[in-house]
Amino acid sequence: MKKQLLHIFSNVPFGRHMLMQSAYFCSKTQSALAVHIPQYDQLLMYFENEAVTVHLNKDFFRSPETAEQHVNKIVRQAGLEPNFVEPISYTASSLPDIPVDYQYMSCPRSIGDLSTKTNLGHME
Repeated sequence: MKKQLLHIFSNVPFGRHMLMQSAYFCSKTQSALAVHIPQYDQLLMYFENEAVTVHLNKDFFRSPETAEQHVNKIVRQAGLEPNFVEPISYTASSLPDIPVDYQYMSCPRSIGDLSTKTNLGHME
């Protein structure tokens, strides 16, 4: 099975730059790129032994009317097909459950320690 990278998209210049890096990573590793354009400030991810809440800041919600257009352009320029990830269900009305069957995850802001600059995580 082909490995996949989940990218949480932020429609700001830095976020678009990070999507370019994710697309480059996928093209070099022959991984599939799945992009989630968030609509809520939190995401819930259920793993085998725990659930993780990802908190997003306001940068993830800028210019939602152009987000999909930017994703399509960036991903296609890298020679990949855009694959959009939608929530599989909702734990609460504003807490979407995101699939976790990805090997990598990328987010324009660090998901972990605020002092780290790394944004690519390995999810195995």
